[in-house]
Amino acid sequence: MKNNLGQSYILYLKNIFNFSGRTRRSDFWQVYILNYVISLVIGLSSMLAVEMDIIAGFLILLSLIINLSEISLLVRRFHDIGKSGLYCLLNYIPYIGFIFLLVYCTKDSCAGSNKYGPNPKESLDNKVGSQIYNSEDDKNHCKICGAEISEKDEFCPQCGSNLTGENYYG
Repeated sequence: MKNNLGQSYILYLKNIFNFSGRTRRSDFWQVYILNYVISLVIGLSSMLAVEMDIIAGFLILLSLIINLSEISLLVRRFHDIGKSGLYCLLNYIPYIGFIFLLVYCTKDSCAGSNKYGPNPKESLDNKVGSQIYNSEDDKNHCKICGAEISEKDEFCPQCGSNLTGENYYG
């Protein structure tokens, strides 16, 4: 089940500087496009706030934080397709870097777990070759990756899977 924009952004904020694990394609693009729009607004606002150094400085700092956090998002997206996070350096090749980024980031996730973690989009029904956690027996662990969870968690702190709904806590 895909996350909506709000869920994707909350998951992004919870993992803002986390360079391990995987990020689903849909979550990546929802956050990437929203951050692009936010960056445009910040850029326009900072041009208008040139006379107000404090506000302009804050907006530039906010833009820098967004750009740095997108690197962690990009690294997790490359992990999801089975590539090293160093592939995000392709983005810095003039003119063609964005094309590489576009091609790789539109690829579907690797099926099943890879060396970077479990596939965040797989449900219990299509789980490939890994242990399945039964919520009837163990409500304190994520069904997808087995990480310890609590009833207040909406998303697994390790793999980011959605913990709400009938699959968790009845």
